[in-house]
Amino acid sequence: MLGTAINLTTARLLNLSSHESGNFEEVKYRLLADDLKERLKRLGYFEIYKKFEKPLDEVRTKEEYTSVYAQIMQAIKQFKIQQEKLARVEAYFKRMEGLDKKSCKKFYDKLTNDYDIATIDREAKMRTTIRSFDKNGNVPPLFAKDRSGKTMTYIDKSGRERYKINSEVLDFDNFNRLAKFLQDKGLKIHVNALIWHEEVPKQIKSIAESDLDPAEKKRCCEDFLFAYINEFAKNARENGIRLDSVEVLNEIVSDDSSSKSVLRDSVWKDLMGSDYFIECYKMAKEAFSPDTKLFYNDFSEFDPVKKAKIIALVDKFSEAERRQGSPLLDGIGLQCHLYGEDYDYTSALKEYLDTAKSAPHQKEVRITELDSANCNNPSWQMAQMEGVISSAKDLGIETVSCWSDLCPFVDHLEDVNGIGLLDTNGESTNAHETLKNNFKENSKENEGEKTLNKGSSSPSDSDSGADAGSGSD
Repeated sequence: MLGTAINLTTARLLNLSSHESGNFEEVKYRLLADDLKERLKRLGYFEIYKKFEKPLDEVRTKEEYTSVYAQIMQAIKQFKIQQEKLARVEAYFKRMEGLDKKSCKKFYDKLTNDYDIATIDREAKMRTTIRSFDKNGNVPPLFAKDRSGKTMTYIDKSGRERYKINSEVLDFDNFNRLAKFLQDKGLKIHVNALIWHEEVPKQIKSIAESDLDPAEKKRCCEDFLFAYINEFAKNARENGIRLDSVEVLNEIVSDDSSSKSVLRDSVWKDLMGSDYFIECYKMAKEAFSPDTKLFYNDFSEFDPVKKAKIIALVDKFSEAERRQGSPLLDGIGLQCHLYGEDYDYTSALKEYLDTAKSAPHQKEVRITELDSANCNNPSWQMAQMEGVISSAKDLGIETVSCWSDLCPFVDHLEDVNGIGLLDTNGESTNAHETLKNNFKENSKENEGEKTLNKGSSSPSDSDSGADAGSGSD
């Protein structure tokens, strides 16, 4: 399978470009205004959100958008945000503002014709799916309370009493909109990622910083993750969303080359203990469909020290699987962000594949976030990309997903020139064509399903997917 990462704003804008009717420029600025509003919610800036919610909803022209955007950026700067991160956000919105319908249509055609699987990134993470404030600006509690203020409990399938999650804290709306859009286009769905050390809800941080007894802190964290994982899976089932694969944990291996510790320090580890990753996968195996593959994903996987730690982590999963006699981890995701180091990619990938095959329950190895850093030597950079692609093909890796192919829509880098396998105008590179020819699923059954699904979407289906980006948005 060949994949790419995508977010809701990108999906809406690309779909907008595919419709003949509608004012592209007007709706584009409305979509960018929506994006700004969602970012304020994710960051938890209630006062700024409340102040600019109505002006953002009323944006119809470039002038209106530019004015509100400038005011919001000025308001945000009063907070202690790293200048580098702020610069990335500003560069992202500047690129998005400059997009026209023609270039977006090229990216739309690539999305719907060249890819089999799409990674949902921002909309699947906790800062999107867990509300950081309610309509009054208060942080909503993680757990439901009865009339006396006591935390409500329930008994799970194993007979264990658990705290009941507060349904008002969950928000899967944007995830559902994007997932339905992608599914409608015939794309399989990969989720990145349920649990990550950089996506910790305010409520969990408060528990971690409180004077609660350590045992109570652990219970709160475990019961939250148990409920959250189950609610995520339940939401997908009830909305007819088929999840091909889910990264339950992301980047939990330590980056400290001077430390022998396999695990990264994190709130999750602090609260739940050093075996927390095993518990999380037990929860996920119980919650998700057997058809949904559970992955672990990490970066710097070609660095010898980091590689050894990732393999050691997989071995820990294998030990747990031997003890319980059933699988926990279905796959290893290798991000493959190629940032300038010369590594023997073939040998490294083979080592991961050997580890996956030797596990008591064999695991799939995928490349999950392929891209490359911008550099002053484009030919060397492309040779890096093509080297990984060639090694993956020769070794029999079946799925390669790209992280920054939709270059103008990338919001985690300031400069996106040359990082992906499509250029900033949506044109293919030779490496993209190689990927498409070697990894795209081409069975008649798959193509027939994709054609059928494409035909089911129309500009009037404004609520069936990603708002379709239509003139009725």
